[in-house]
Amino acid sequence: MKRQWIIFIIGMLLVLFLPVYAVWQQFVMDRQPTAVEGLLDLSKLDLRNHGAISLNGEWEFYRSQLLTPKDFDRTITVKEDERPRLSGMARLPGAWNDYIAEDGQRMAEGYGTFRLIVQVKPGQALTYGLQTNNIRSASRVFMGGYEIGASGNPGRTADDGVQNNVPFLGFATLSGGRIEIIVQIANYLYTTGGVFTPILFGEQHAIMQSKELYLFADWMTIAGFFTAALYFLGFQQIRKKEPASLYLGLFCLAAIIYVLLHGEKLIDGFWPGLSYEWILKSQLMISALIYYFLLKFVSASVRGGVHPIVMRSYAFLGGASIAVAIIFPSILFSKIEPLLVAFSASCIAYIIGIMLRDLRRRRNSGEYLLTILGIISILMVIITNLLPLIGMPDHGAELATVLMVDDDPVNLQVLRNLLALEGYRLMTASNGQEALEKIQSGQSIDLVIADWMMPGMSGLDLCRSVRRQFSLSALPILLLTARSLPEDVRIGLSAGANDFLRKPVDAEELRARVRTLLELRRSVRNAISAEMAFLQAQIKPHFLYNALNTMIALLPIDPEKTAELLHELSRYLRGSFDFRNRDQLTVLRQEMALVTSYLNLEKARFEDRLQVDYDIQADMNRLVPPLTIQPIVENAVRHGIMRKEEGGRVRILVQELEERLEITVEDNGTGMTPERMEAVREGRAGNGVGLKNINARLLTLFGTELMIDSDPERGTV
Repeated sequence: MKRQWIIFIIGMLLVLFLPVYAVWQQFVMDRQPTAVEGLLDLSKLDLRNHGAISLNGEWEFYRSQLLTPKDFDRTITVKEDERPRLSGMARLPGAWNDYIAEDGQRMAEGYGTFRLIVQVKPGQALTYGLQTNNIRSASRVFMGGYEIGASGNPGRTADDGVQNNVPFLGFATLSGGRIEIIVQIANYLYTTGGVFTPILFGEQHAIMQSKELYLFADWMTIAGFFTAALYFLGFQQIRKKEPASLYLGLFCLAAIIYVLLHGEKLIDGFWPGLSYEWILKSQLMISALIYYFLLKFVSASVRGGVHPIVMRSYAFLGGASIAVAIIFPSILFSKIEPLLVAFSASCIAYIIGIMLRDLRRRRNSGEYLLTILGIISILMVIITNLLPLIGMPDHGAELATVLMVDDDPVNLQVLRNLLALEGYRLMTASNGQEALEKIQSGQSIDLVIADWMMPGMSGLDLCRSVRRQFSLSALPILLLTARSLPEDVRIGLSAGANDFLRKPVDAEELRARVRTLLELRRSVRNAISAEMAFLQAQIKPHFLYNALNTMIALLPIDPEKTAELLHELSRYLRGSFDFRNRDQLTVLRQEMALVTSYLNLEKARFEDRLQVDYDIQADMNRLVPPLTIQPIVENAVRHGIMRKEEGGRVRILVQELEERLEITVEDNGTGMTPERMEAVREGRAGNGVGLKNINARLLTLFGTELMIDSDPERGTV
């Protein structure tokens, strides 16, 4: 008996090895780059010698828009309101149910476009490929300006397109540099929509190899089930009075169909015309048959194993599931998916429990042990295939970013291993200067963990440099040190550290301190965000009165012009009073729309006294801090142009310089003295419109201040 249990344990370890290894690879060993704000930088990788890369992270998302590369081509002249409208950043893979609706309600049906820029080595002309695996429920992919593949046809309504979800590959030969990837998606068949497994990118051979591995896994599974089916059905022909082998053989045949309907969906090769609706229906029906045959096998092989009431209940529920799948559309029965998964899990647990209990009763059970191992292996395959039905975890929640700084790569790896399972986005730097450059690059970093002793810029020097830009609550710093004297603590706190941790670090203490500092930053950030939203939504009463008085005076003379001004006022108020507008960044198009509405209202009031020049030389989808340009323009109008009797001109210049965006607001009104410029920037002048708030946000986000150049004779820039 002891020997049999040893065989059983070894078999279980072999069965569990693959899923455990997959989890380890996914959550611990995965060190691939992650997309940030729609950009994935792979320029340091030699893709010719690198495997397929998961395009995980933040993608640009365009709700209710099916866009193509032409829509993002700035050389094509179109009306501004016909340009793509960025809805925000979406983290892939993940369900889109939380953000697909305009009103924020959870729903699955809809359509949209995801966009990502992949930065590769310039001049590296290669044939690049993409591999999709599970996109619900129709998709079309563009790469580098070319359409490279589709599954179904995404449409604006269920009747406009064709729903399908079959994995596919696509390739394009490109010269490197910036590669634009656009994915159109529509879903009208399932209760969860979006991208549920990573989209893979890489050189042609890497993508082909990845695809072959997926196909190999499916075909090997089918071969295993087919071999087992032949064995059990052949054995049943010899011993016809024992139905257990018959049910086990039927289970294996049903499992073959199950594998054909999932994963790479090999059924599409055997039956190309089968609609995705019927693939979903068949998945539910074959699942019901699989568990029915398993229960019948256990009932036949284990005396008194399955209670008759359980058997009859499942026969009824299984039949009902098949009837529901045939009669109702998939969008309806997929809504009870959590119940189906829970029922499947309970059925699996019930079957395994019966077989293990019966195993303890038997003494001579070597063959029976092998049968149990086979059944458990099959059940593990089923569980593995059930997980994609539920979908990947929703990554809509923002991940905290932790920057770890140490000159010793071993220490960095230790920190990474200790924090890997906490769900943070981990970044590393090998010295203080590199860490400072990452902090000042504008990347969103929530916590810095730095070693005290490092060559060049030490941890203390890094603290002092960071505190010139960030407060203690804006960017916490945890110092790791072997020092513990009170004087050392005083020096570290004076330099700007929030907390200390003595080396060698204790794993639980490190995690606890990291969680505490991140929670502190999150709480302070939420409070500041609420205050910022309130400040952003403030409207000067006299501006509103003047705008309304202008429209009242204009109404009898020009009703159409009055209607246009009412529309502009509506747009202006909607943008200004949006208390949900707490995002750190918004698209330039949205910010300029607010500026245009404001200036149109002021031009109606001041007529020829106010002249405006727009010079936009940048992509309107570039990201900028919200409500930063309009207050500066308002200052130029109120405190510059309108203080001159003859009025003046405001010029707004937006241009891309290398990798940064430069926004210039220039007026030829009355300028300011140096003392007054400083007072306005710091909010001490009493009549500056939010410039202190803007200056603080620019300093926090980009490490640079608002630049003001003014002369009383020539105006302000």
